Amino acid sequence: MGAVLQKFFEGDFEGGWRCYQALLQPSFEDDRIAALCLLNLQQPQQAKELLLKARARGAAAAGIELATTYRILGQEDLGKESLERIKIHSLSGLDKVMALREWGAIHLCDGNLQAASKALEQAWEAAYETPFTPYLLASIGQLLGRVYSERGRDRQAADYLERALQSANPVKSLYIRTTRALCLAYLGRFEEAQEDLQAAKADSTPAPLAIPFFRWVTAELERAKGNSDQAVALLQQSAEAAREAQDPETECYAELNLCALETAEGRLEGARGHLARAKSLTVNTKAESYYWLRQGALHSRSGQADAGRWIQKSIETFERLGLEREAAWGWLHLADWHLRSGQSLLANEALSKAAQARYAIGSGFPLLVELRYLPRLVAHLAGLPEDAYGRALYNDLQQLPGQTPLWVEVRTLGQAQILVGGKRVGLDMRRSVEVLAYLLGHPGSPLEQILLTLFPDEPPEAARNYFHQVRYDLARAVAGMSVPFSSSSKTYSVAEEGLELTWDVAELRQALRQGGEAGITRALDLYQGPFLPSADSEWANTERQDLAWSVIRTGLETIEAWFAQGQYEKCLNLAGRLLEIEPYDEGLNEYLVRATKALQGEAAARRTVARLVHRFENELGGLPPALDELRREFQRLN
Repeated sequence: MGAVLQKFFEGDFEGGWRCYQALLQPSFEDDRIAALCLLNLQQPQQAKELLLKARARGAAAAGIELATTYRILGQEDLGKESLERIKIHSLSGLDKVMALREWGAIHLCDGNLQAASKALEQAWEAAYETPFTPYLLASIGQLLGRVYSERGRDRQAADYLERALQSANPVKSLYIRTTRALCLAYLGRFEEAQEDLQAAKADSTPAPLAIPFFRWVTAELERAKGNSDQAVALLQQSAEAAREAQDPETECYAELNLCALETAEGRLEGARGHLARAKSLTVNTKAESYYWLRQGALHSRSGQADAGRWIQKSIETFERLGLEREAAWGWLHLADWHLRSGQSLLANEALSKAAQARYAIGSGFPLLVELRYLPRLVAHLAGLPEDAYGRALYNDLQQLPGQTPLWVEVRTLGQAQILVGGKRVGLDMRRSVEVLAYLLGHPGSPLEQILLTLFPDEPPEAARNYFHQVRYDLARAVAGMSVPFSSSSKTYSVAEEGLELTWDVAELRQALRQGGEAGITRALDLYQGPFLPSADSEWANTERQDLAWSVIRTGLETIEAWFAQGQYEKCLNLAGRLLEIEPYDEGLNEYLVRATKALQGEAAARRTVARLVHRFENELGGLPPALDELRREFQRLN
């Protein structure tokens, strides 16, 4: 064994590069191994130049290490082309093993797990025909562990990783322990995963190329444990280290997981930024599928109608690649999107698919890293019958250490109630929901403003006492909710520690801002009736009128656009739904008549006019100008 190869197998990449530089006449094999040393020292461009020169001088097998370099640089197509120029059947010994291993690594990056496991198993077998068996098994075993873990075969993964550790150098040990920690994190075995990461960090020599992956796995462990703040910090470090190491693949997955966490926390602008960065880094089909999943989840949280299409696209690709865990994540997000859209039956169908994947994998824990960040879906699962197929996912979640954020719904449209995990909570104070709604809409309000707005006719001391009783009532009824006083700003706001809080009015306003068919449809689904119908304060009455008018205005704008396009049936249906909110709006009634005429003819429109005239005259004592003109118009036609 040459000195350069010996140093490389020991993980002493700086020593290997020094040995190479000291050689008076390095061989092609020395060139190739020296390039791998450079690659591990975060000098991929220099490594590529050395390998290109070696191949140009006749060392065809240098294309193996060149493929590795291209893969690290995120240029997998060039890597494949480089390997395809080499006929594996003509190789033997170390070259054959390295070529098969690289094919396995490329297939793993692509998400083609069947092809990856086949190539790596062949490499494992061929390694026994070389004098370098222990060194090679460490490298191949680490990749086989990743492949079998992603295929849901954790016992095989553990066997290969344990065997790989037996002959691993300190640097390779870091990779192997980090890979095993990832497997353990997805299985909910957090303490063992942490032990592996601590051992990897303590026992390994510096390995710059491994730092991005190590930090990404550490972040994934924190994400699986529900520690989103720690995960975000580690993912940012991973992305930065990956940029320095020119490792676009790890940077891409770090940005995608940052997008996932920002989406879960409702920080949608930040999520969009991470998603945009990830898009420029997707280099293979697997990464694209992850991108589609995160984009779909973000669009679902934003209330965009195309969310389901992106999630479904990711599921189809994950299933085609054999990535059952990721496909199950997709089914969970699809179920959550259906719930947000008010389609509980479709949500249950998607949950059945996720449960089916859970049983195929053999464990529900790999699904929980996503499920625990979907509190709306968790609450839905908690409400399923004990014998429901999807209920197993909820039971899995209860076995995880750490608390899943509670999903809290504040419902103020057509009702006044707070639900925690889908169940209504009891409140002692009649106006608790009204006060909470005001603070959600006006965070950072001084006490004087709150009392003047909500209790203008009450004595100041009585109003102040009532407000503080409401604060205690909310804190008692919903664990984690409070209305603390900020001594710096002298104001009150709602605090939501460990909660995922949604307010129907905030969702309604978001839908109205979206506009168009999807926006108005979502808005009408949310609008279950007038805002706080029993509240009699001037503020509540103003909000009630403003919200109803906002829905009507957006609906009229939509109808106007459809009418101009000749989509009369849509106009008729939408006008009918809007008239349930405001039956005496003259603009809506006019469109109702004109759409009826366009669809059903003049006779039907005349009958509609007659009904409107009768109702307006009986209930309001006369017709508004627009409808009076419409009646005259039909009289002239008659």
